[in-house]
Amino acid sequence: MSDIQYSELETFCKEPQQEIANIKKSFEEHISLVPDTKFRPKLMLFDFFGTKKFGISSKQYDSEKDFYISISEMLYAYAGFNAGSCLLVLDSNSKINDHSSGALVIYFASDDAAASIKLYYHQTDSNSIEWIESEDEHLQIDLKSKDSSNRIIELLFVHTHLDREPFTQSELLSYYSMKGYNFRSFKDLKTFYIDYSFKN
Repeated sequence: MSDIQYSELETFCKEPQQEIANIKKSFEEHISLVPDTKFRPKLMLFDFFGTKKFGISSKQYDSEKDFYISISEMLYAYAGFNAGSCLLVLDSNSKINDHSSGALVIYFASDDAAASIKLYYHQTDSNSIEWIESEDEHLQIDLKSKDSSNRIIELLFVHTHLDREPFTQSELLSYYSMKGYNFRSFKDLKTFYIDYSFKN
């Protein structure tokens, strides 16, 4: 039995249960098709009505430092696209009852609330995913807590509380294209940018 309280997540997006189902399906397909390639962090932005606005996947990274840089660079889109909320998806290794396991961690955040969902899984020898729903975790997060040692929570707080956007949408999309981020708009942004993707 899953511990996820979907109604509490509706402050971030309209259909949290469907969003989580889509994330799980995407992860299953990734492991099935390219099991030896790491699952890159993904960020989804929503408008102030909880409707999908913009999605982006991280560029390749080779170190822990580069990992956090990639997360921060993606999160600049929160202010740049005037988002009302976001969700960030990461793959991590965790332990259940002293047994090693994988876990997808989904952070939901806005400027006044945050939560994390942890979805434990087991990867079979045939590269399929078995979800351990009885171990699902749902935590409320205090973004303003000074006791947090979680760098992801710190990044979420900083980027959801910027007074103004440091970069325009055009600058962000040009940069993302140049650096190899994959992105998709769910609304017509009417934004011109330089597409470097053909050079990558």
